[in-house]
Amino acid sequence: MKNLLNNLRESITRYFQLRFASIRLELVDRISNVMGYFTFMLIVAFLFFFAFLYFSFGLAAWLGTLLDSRFAGMFCTGGVILVIAFITILLGKPIIRFFAGKLAVIMLRKRAREDDEDEDEAL
Repeated sequence: MKNLLNNLRESITRYFQLRFASIRLELVDRISNVMGYFTFMLIVAFLFFFAFLYFSFGLAAWLGTLLDSRFAGMFCTGGVILVIAFITILLGKPIIRFFAGKLAVIMLRKRAREDDEDEDEAL
């Protein structure tokens, strides 16, 4: 009887150790997916920032020659950027929801696959 209880205790201990390791690996996998997504978005934002910067310089130079005043071109370009900034602020909630939705999909993707596999095995 004592041997049976020891075996049961060892099995339960082993189960919880394996379950903890499984949860830890799943957490690492999800965090690495999220960090990969953030890194990708950071690179894309960096590239868009520089493209926007150079297009702004080009617009300022073009408007400067069009208006015969370099400063007027800069101020007009600043106004365009300010309008874009206000539009971005007004559309902040949909933009945040979009990225939050993407992160939710990344976080839940593996779990959904595992649930589907468990259902298939049950049938």
